[in-house]
Amino acid sequence: MRSYLWPLTFVLLLICGSAAFAGDVVFMPTGNQVAKGDFEYNFIFVDLDTPQGAPDYAMIHEFFFGLTERLEVDVNVLDLEGNEEDVEINPYFTFVKETDDHPSFIAGAYNIFRARIHTSAKPVMGDSRTSPFFVSSYNIFKPAGPPELSDPLIRGHFGWGTGQHDSDFFGGVQFLVDPKIGGAVYNYQGDMAFIGVYRPRKCLELRGGTLGGDEWGSFGIFATW
Repeated sequence: MRSYLWPLTFVLLLICGSAAFAGDVVFMPTGNQVAKGDFEYNFIFVDLDTPQGAPDYAMIHEFFFGLTERLEVDVNVLDLEGNEEDVEINPYFTFVKETDDHPSFIAGAYNIFRARIHTSAKPVMGDSRTSPFFVSSYNIFKPAGPPELSDPLIRGHFGWGTGQHDSDFFGGVQFLVDPKIGGAVYNYQGDMAFIGVYRPRKCLELRGGTLGGDEWGSFGIFATW
């Protein structure tokens, strides 16, 4: 990771924030927007199922900034097996906020500055497309109190996008069966993703799962800036 990013991360993590519902699949858009003034950092290690001679793994750094009540900007840094890092900028704008009565409607685009490598779970060298998308999210079931196995929190996501998103629909569900334990099932880029989530502290989340033939693990830290 480029050295200039570490001081920023360190300063932001001095103040612990919280996320309402995190645990994303690698680069699939969701409606889990970062609130104004909040920040999320994810480190993801992907064990790539690639042909011989291709990169065996990828290390991904995701930075999520809540700039306003409706605008989030993400910065994704991709490192393919220790090669030169490439940076992707992805804005999200909330046109319709989620309520108890209706889902959100969010539009955005990946890679607005057309970085040389697009950062998906299966990176493709030389792809510099900007990839627009929309996504809608809603809490399908909300528990009466803290989530538990008999009364879970279940959240749905549904979207469509072009470019990196394969001009196709994507989405899935997240769930919490305990304030610290949850998971997700998604379909993205034609592959199924299965995710387990554990949150040992309010500002720390640990995740692991599969996407297609790739296995990955990550941790996320939430802060206020």
